[in-house]
Amino acid sequence: MKRQARFKIAAVASFLAVTAARADTVFTDDTFSPTNWTLSVFSFLSGGSVTAAQEQSGGNPGEYRRIMNTVNGGSAFSTVYGFHKNVGAVYLPKTQGPIGWIDYSEDSILLIGFGEGQGGGAALEQGGQVYVAGSFITPDDAWTHKSLSNLCATCFVRLDPSAPFGVDATSHPDFSGTGGSIAFGFLRSNSSAGGGTGYTIDGGIDNWEVAVRTPLLAAIRVAAVEVCWNARTNTIYEVQFRSELTTNAWITLTNVIGAGATNCIVDWVPSDDPRRFYRVEQK
Repeated sequence: MKRQARFKIAAVASFLAVTAARADTVFTDDTFSPTNWTLSVFSFLSGGSVTAAQEQSGGNPGEYRRIMNTVNGGSAFSTVYGFHKNVGAVYLPKTQGPIGWIDYSEDSILLIGFGEGQGGGAALEQGGQVYVAGSFITPDDAWTHKSLSNLCATCFVRLDPSAPFGVDATSHPDFSGTGGSIAFGFLRSNSSAGGGTGYTIDGGIDNWEVAVRTPLLAAIRVAAVEVCWNARTNTIYEVQFRSELTTNAWITLTNVIGAGATNCIVDWVPSDDPRRFYRVEQK
C-alpha cells in the first residue's frame, strides 16, 4: 500500500540570473557628406536663416560641417533654429526595443562671430515633429568637445514656432517599444535676445555621435527546487512531479531509501518547464 509522506518543498539557495545584455546603438559621423544630412529651419518672431556645407579640411581632423546662423533684426528675442538630420541615423523602437536614454557628443568651434557663439544640443525627428534636448554654447575658437548625457524622453521638447520662444515644453517624443521611427541629428540656434539686433555666427561641428541606450532587462528564476520529507529507515519513497494540476499524470522523478531522518532531493528545473508540483509517496 502506498502512503503519501509528509514533506516540505524549499527553494535551494541557488539562483540563475538570466540577463539580456543591453544592445546599444551608436550613430557617428566625422565626414559630413552632404548626401547624409538635411537641414530644416524653424523661425520664431523675426526669425532668420541657416546654411550648412561640408568643408574638406580644418576639422578635428579632416572634414567637418560648417554652419552659418543669421538672426534677422526686428523683434526682441527673435530666434532661428536649425535642425540638422542625419538621414542614416534612424532607430526603430518597435523592432530594436524601447529607448532608455540618449547620450550625445560632438566637437564644435566658433569660426566667425562673438560672445557665446551658436547654441547647440541634441535633436531628433519623430512623426514629422522635431524635438530638442540639452543645451550648450560654442564660444571657443579651437575645437572643443561637448557632451550631453542621460537624455530621457521628457528631456526633449518639440520645436513649434507658434509656441512661446518657439518651443512646446509639454510635448515629448515616444521612446517606448510602440513608438514610431526616430531620426537623429543635432541643433544649432541663435537669438536676438532683448535688443532685437540682427547678427551672423559662423561655426563648425565634427565627430558627431548619438548613443541610443536601451534598458537593461534582467530575469531571475529559481534554478533548482529542494524537496524534503520525514523518512523512516529502510523505507522506499518515490518522489513524483507534474507541471499541471489539471491532470493526475504524476511522473516519477526518483526513488529514495529512507535514512530515518529528514530526506531531501534536489530537482534542477529545466528552463522550458516554468513550474512543477511535487509529491512523495511511501512504497
